[in-house]
Amino acid sequence: LIIAGDVIMSVYTSAFIGRHRDVLRSRGFVAGAAVISVFLATLGSFGLCAAVGVPYNETVNIALFVLMGVGVDDAFLIVNALEDTKEGTDPTCATGSDIPDRVGAALADCGSSICLSSTTNAVAFAFGATTPLPALRSFCIYASVGMVFDLALQVTFFVAALTLDERRRAAGRCACLPCVQVSSLPSRCRAECMVLSPAPSLTPSKGPGRHRVLRILVLLVYLVTLVASTVAAFTLKVGLKAPDLVPEGSATKDFFAAGAAALPHQAQPIDILVQHAPVASSVDVAPLRRASTLRDLQRLRDAFSASGSSAAVGPVWVDSFIEHLRVEARPPIGRLGVHLEREIGRFLSTSTADALEQVGAIVRRNGTLVATRLRVLIADYDAEAMVGVRGTVAASTLGEAAVSHSPADIYLEQDAIMMTYTFQNLIMLLIAVLSVVLLLSADVVFTGLMATCVLSCCTHLFGWMALLGTPLNALSLIPLLLSVGLCIDYSTHVAHAFLAAKEGSAEERARSALRSRAAAVANGAVSTGLSQSLLLFSRSLVFSTFFQVMAGMVLVGLFHALVVLPCFLSFWPDRHRSCFSAEESIVLLRPPVGDKPVAAETIANPAAAVIGTPSEGASERGTSEPIND
Repeated sequence: LIIAGDVIMSVYTSAFIGRHRDVLRSRGFVAGAAVISVFLATLGSFGLCAAVGVPYNETVNIALFVLMGVGVDDAFLIVNALEDTKEGTDPTCATGSDIPDRVGAALADCGSSICLSSTTNAVAFAFGATTPLPALRSFCIYASVGMVFDLALQVTFFVAALTLDERRRAAGRCACLPCVQVSSLPSRCRAECMVLSPAPSLTPSKGPGRHRVLRILVLLVYLVTLVASTVAAFTLKVGLKAPDLVPEGSATKDFFAAGAAALPHQAQPIDILVQHAPVASSVDVAPLRRASTLRDLQRLRDAFSASGSSAAVGPVWVDSFIEHLRVEARPPIGRLGVHLEREIGRFLSTSTADALEQVGAIVRRNGTLVATRLRVLIADYDAEAMVGVRGTVAASTLGEAAVSHSPADIYLEQDAIMMTYTFQNLIMLLIAVLSVVLLLSADVVFTGLMATCVLSCCTHLFGWMALLGTPLNALSLIPLLLSVGLCIDYSTHVAHAFLAAKEGSAEERARSALRSRAAAVANGAVSTGLSQSLLLFSRSLVFSTFFQVMAGMVLVGLFHALVVLPCFLSFWPDRHRSCFSAEESIVLLRPPVGDKPVAAETIANPAAAVIGTPSEGASERGTSEPIND
């Protein structure tokens, strides 16, 4: 599955980054560099984590699919930003001397949003490493380190490869064999560049109110889905059972299926263990020298017998001990005083005590009674019943010397706190991620937009899980938490392009943001989905559950970034201008074309790359003019 996923992701990346059919404009080398950077990031992450001793397990394999899909997203954005310029679409307009400046301008255009999205992804994975589940903790550590490596390689290794490829195009060399000189770009391709890739314009074709009703309908549909998802969140199933973790077709799976069919209402055995000797240091001791301890054991048995949920309650050795005292004509328990322990020792040497030990009612060691075990059978044992059993044990006067356990508790422990644990972690993760967004963007409005998008995406993901019947458990919780960072990944680029626009109405700026970012965002989302699509065919519930939630994340993220967010931003107050807009500029001279005088372009100052965006194109007139974002 991992190899097939690599092949699918590589083919898709090559098809869209190196999509040009002519040998001059083709970017096959760049597509290969994007894939190689992801592989290098994966090797660096796994090598570093293995070197520092992070455990490797089956769940860590999911990190391979995550890095494959998410890792190439930045490459789509960088290439898209570079091709937004005239020189990016027509290599004959470029010269080798201005290539570093144009690549730097492309990074200034998308660098801040890439930094934001990659950082939030890494933070989301790092926050997931705080989970108490060791297997999922290892996965999150590997993925978080991989995100850091990928960001570093994308802005260094990939950008260097992209610059070399631009030099090849400017020199007119073949994409497949760079040593072969290509005379020039065919006239048909040059005309295609001029017609199909015009400089972006903010002027709407049919007035500022175009499709206003359609946009309002989109927002109304969004509100309906939001309300439906909110309702579904409160009906979401919670739980994880042992049969769910067994692969299909295994003998254990058949055993569970046969047992459920033959014994549909089988009661679950629960053991209550009361320690009388300091065997386990983490548990208190109920000493046998006190007569009250024996009476407390009887009260505990009676409490479960009186409970309506208990199908049956096992014997307590105290009853047999009382009968032994009666037969041996000994005083009752309350009158034995200091001789109580001696009488218990005599009782433990009888055949009755041997029989009790065989059925598990007592635990002896070197002839000494170290623990009492009370077995209770409870039908329909679930998380609520487990909490009830523990409440009954805690209410007894035995204190912390008594503990209860069932084989199902390993799953019910999580089910009992899953809903509360999920919302607490979502809130904490949201605060952590949005703090990073605010720190890197220094824009409260942008941070508020991202907060709204994340809350809405998480709500819709609950609805998606309810629609597919995916329960909320330890397997679905981790991808749900990771969706906080990944959903920001999509919305960040569109919101950044909108708020960075300096001129035009809200509708025009929203249209311009879609025109400049939609293709790259869509390609990144599709590559993420394709790289993980093979998880659907896995027989392991760990992989299939991860795919279901991540597929919902991709669909919900695209729905918000490319449909809901632009419609919402089209009604944005025009008075707001983000601090993302670059105020400083530098002038780059273009070589003269024919008899025309030297033209000039104004682009964003690369020194302001963290908070600025470059202009998207220049006027072809002979005088220098600023270019609108």
